[in-house]
Amino acid sequence: MSVNTVKETAEELLKLLTVEAEVAVTEDEGGVYQVQIETSDQGLLIGYHGETIAALQLVLNLIVSKKLGEWKRVAVNVGDYREQRAEKLQAMANSIVERALAVKQPMAFPALTAGERRVVHLYLQERKDITSASEGEGVNRRLIVRPVIAS
Repeated sequence: MSVNTVKETAEELLKLLTVEAEVAVTEDEGGVYQVQIETSDQGLLIGYHGETIAALQLVLNLIVSKKLGEWKRVAVNVGDYREQRAEKLQAMANSIVERALAVKQPMAFPALTAGERRVVHLYLQERKDITSASEGEGVNRRLIVRPVIAS
């Protein structure tokens, strides 16, 4: 029933935005509703650096949680934006890790959203030659990688 509520809500929101789209919703094993949107207006829904898709996801989270009477996480993807962004983040992570290891100094990532920091943390978690941590508050929060110095 909740999957239908999320799908209907996403469709209503897109209709209000006058965006024609196909919406598919699944619930993953973590209880997160995965909303997949296919449209010819991808750029409009993704926005500059993913700002619009992030706003759409936030609004959908709020509306769905209010309708269901409890907080439920909703993740929105338009086309293959999230997959492409994850690949770019992994390439960035590889580059920054190589630099950190070469100079044997901690290196900071540029500003990333909380979700993007999570993608990078998960990508780097298996590595034994570096550690990653998020430091700072609010807009100044940065992901830092540190080389592990063998003693």
